[in-house]
Amino acid sequence: MLVEQIHNLRVRIRIIQHMQTLGVLSLIMCIVSMAFLFSDRQLGGQITFGLSLLLMLASLLLTLLEIQKSGVALDLHLQDVERGGKKSQGLPN
Repeated sequence: MLVEQIHNLRVRIRIIQHMQTLGVLSLIMCIVSMAFLFSDRQLGGQITFGLSLLLMLASLLLTLLEIQKSGVALDLHLQDVERGGKKSQGLPN
């Protein structure tokens, strides 16, 4: 059970790292987009803003995936706690 929890945690950490990277890149692209728009380069602003939206969408999708993984992690932990409780009370597994 512990091996499953460690694997799940490692996967979640990678998902969170990618999620945060995409979110930060999205905000940077928004800033670049505004700079383009303020310098009267509308096409560049539109393209970079579109890219920022796609990056934010990818970040949000990873957020949903991580939420699902955290639910699995909680379930694994609860199973472990239940097994430990049965052992300490002398109940069969």
